[in-house]
Amino acid sequence: MIYDMTKFESDCNTFFSVLQLKNRYLFNFFRVQYLAGLRAEEIINTNYATLNEDLSINWFTCKGNDARYFAPDYFDPAFYVFLQQDNNYFNKQSLKTIIYQFNLFYPTPHIFHKSKLIRTHIFRHMKMKKLYEYGYSIHQIGIVFGELEPRNVENYVFSELIY
Repeated sequence: MIYDMTKFESDCNTFFSVLQLKNRYLFNFFRVQYLAGLRAEEIINTNYATLNEDLSINWFTCKGNDARYFAPDYFDPAFYVFLQQDNNYFNKQSLKTIIYQFNLFYPTPHIFHKSKLIRTHIFRHMKMKKLYEYGYSIHQIGIVFGELEPRNVENYVFSELIY
């Protein structure tokens, strides 16, 4: 079956309701992915993020693309506390643990792009699709996501996801 925006939003509502009760740290982690479309690796390694004095964030990507800018009010205020702590919880998580937790709690954990299982990358796919639906051009989405190649953005925006 096609995994569309309606199914995604329904899954996210369920997912975040459960995580908010079970694990506040994971709730924040996946909420950042949902809001920003960041890769899990970029959140785990918060060295990619630079918290500015005005509480805006410059987030560099793990693939060497352009940095992304997030205004001070983009994230939940509690997330800024996580970034300011020296002993950041996210840095202690492995990608394997994050994917395990995602599979445990996400209502539809087996979503495919072509034959590739995408797991937590669903947030990146759907954020780009959502921006396109809101009228952003491929070029504008590329700027927002720090993607240098328009072809990469097109692959996200026009990909057919199945479950």
